Amino acid sequence: MAIRIKTIPRKKPGTSTFKYYIAPDTQTALDKAEFLDRMEKRSTMSSADVKGCLDALEYELKQALLGGNSVRLGDLGSFHISLTSQGVEKKDDASADLIKRVKVQFRPSSALMRDMQAAPTGKARFIQSAKQSENG
Repeated sequence: MAIRIKTIPRKKPGTSTFKYYIAPDTQTALDKAEFLDRMEKRSTMSSADVKGCLDALEYELKQALLGGNSVRLGDLGSFHISLTSQGVEKKDDASADLIKRVKVQFRPSSALMRDMQAAPTGKARFIQSAKQSENG
């Protein structure tokens, strides 16, 4: 499996100089149908069975997060809620009305991160994006 990479310029703060960094060249996202098709090929389940499992996962994940729980999915990682709120001077003035944004955060497991960190040493190979190498 190959991970596409690209070179991107980043301006150094406070100066007019740039440094170039390697970044992943993210391809288009897999839609649910393509993902289902891939999972069906790697399992004994039909596409409908896989869809049912993913739909159930999505529903139960939402219910657990809305119920105040985090959700750990084994060697994949965990999901939890994160809040951004306005600050107030007095504890008694704090309320849910101060919440500006609710986000769902994903934290990959140490096993998944270990596999990603091992990628440069042989589990994956990196290739320069064709469009990037043409444009320099």
